Amino acid sequence: MRFVYILAIVTAPIVDGQKLSQQENEQIQHVCGRDSSDVRKFLRQKVLNGVKAEISEAPWAVAVEVKKEDGRKFCSGTLVTSRHVITARHCYVNDYRAGKFTYVYDGQAIDKSECSGDDFIMPAATFDSELNFGTKCRNTDSCEKLNLSSTLVTKFPKRVTLPGICARKGNNINYHDDFAIVELEHDVKFSETIHPVCIPMTDEGLQPGSSLKTFGFGHDPTDAEISSGVLRHETVIMRKCKQGGFVCSISADGEQLACKGDSGAGSVFRSENRTTLIAVLSRGEQCAAHLKFYADYMVPVFKYKSAICKHTGYCEISKAKGDLKMDVSHLYGPEKPLIRNSSKNEFFQFLFTVIFVVIVVQMMIFRCIF
Repeated sequence: MRFVYILAIVTAPIVDGQKLSQQENEQIQHVCGRDSSDVRKFLRQKVLNGVKAEISEAPWAVAVEVKKEDGRKFCSGTLVTSRHVITARHCYVNDYRAGKFTYVYDGQAIDKSECSGDDFIMPAATFDSELNFGTKCRNTDSCEKLNLSSTLVTKFPKRVTLPGICARKGNNINYHDDFAIVELEHDVKFSETIHPVCIPMTDEGLQPGSSLKTFGFGHDPTDAEISSGVLRHETVIMRKCKQGGFVCSISADGEQLACKGDSGAGSVFRSENRTTLIAVLSRGEQCAAHLKFYADYMVPVFKYKSAICKHTGYCEISKAKGDLKMDVSHLYGPEKPLIRNSSKNEFFQFLFTVIFVVIVVQMMIFRCIF
């Protein structure tokens, strides 16, 4: 029987990604980051001391939940296409150092022999996660606790790509690749409350002094009644940073800063009537400290535009081509309820199927012999 388990694991299917086609890429870039005049007003939501937001003010905001052996981990993310979400790498894979630097998921070190160039792709069978869209609260439990109507749409990941982490050598620790691309099993339909933000093709918005807004579902220790799970926003100002590959931001009013649950949240910039994802929140120094003395550390999205193009199909196009009128009606519509077992349960179903087939074959061979 041990042979059967080995066979099942070895023959587990490898899931290929589904990049945008050239036409889909053009369509997504035609509609991304539109304001209320095109797709209604966007919702606002954010973090520590942040202002509670309405859904249509930030329809790209995504609540990310990862279930691990030691409990659930909550993060935030940003919708960038009909099937791709950007968040922080540490939401799925932790940092770990024991002699040399490595990346770990649920206690198991990532095997670099399974890397795809500089990137590592996590198949769905290795994690249990769900993403919630079009909601003011991070999940159904939070909505019920806060007595808010639950309008969320739940999707499940097909795979998670971690760009750059396979380029690490020995103790060459680089925490700056805190960046993940989540590909969904099924596309999400766009609406007033679910809509993608644009990906930057230049470094606009990263300059010191630029004003951005960060949207996340994190903890707010200043709000005893609603401590976490509600979408909020903060206004931040970019500043020079001594942390190498990170970019830094400070609170615009000294009263807002990222906190637990905001990891992976997107900081966006408004320009030419479009909203663009400028940076992904990695960590804050002190969510409960005197905020004007502390900064948030973020990963610049522009740095990953090649990886985004490679793994999602969202690639740079000429403005002339991207601004052409086109039919994008198929991208919009009501979402149907999606009920599905977790990816781990799906894997075990596959495992039991293989076991059953092997047992049947063994019985047939036994009957033929005797």
